[in-house]
Amino acid sequence: MPCSGRVTSCHVASDGVAERVVREYERRFPGIFGHVAARTKIFDAAFEDAVAASHQIVLLGAGFDSRFFRVPAARGVACYEIDTLGTQQRKIACLEAAGIAHNHVAFIPVDFGRENLFER
Repeated sequence: MPCSGRVTSCHVASDGVAERVVREYERRFPGIFGHVAARTKIFDAAFEDAVAASHQIVLLGAGFDSRFFRVPAARGVACYEIDTLGTQQRKIACLEAAGIAHNHVAFIPVDFGRENLFER
């Protein structure tokens, strides 16, 4: 499954679209990007603490979370992403299109509606 859009390792290619999207969201939802930035910083700090105290990290329903790829300390522990196969295929395609290494992460597909993780 290909990754749609032009992606770089850090952001959507700056062709003015991202800036227009940010302006429109800020117009409709004042303060949203400040909220998202603060939330990300808090979750990143909690993630870094968890990594420092662990030998493995498991993300259930990882979706497009990027902490395993953004936080350098994650490369020092076993990283497992558990999500649906389709989501993982698209995420891997996007990572590869952006040239982001993902060999330090084990992608484990699961159908949350049908499978019991404890029986695997």
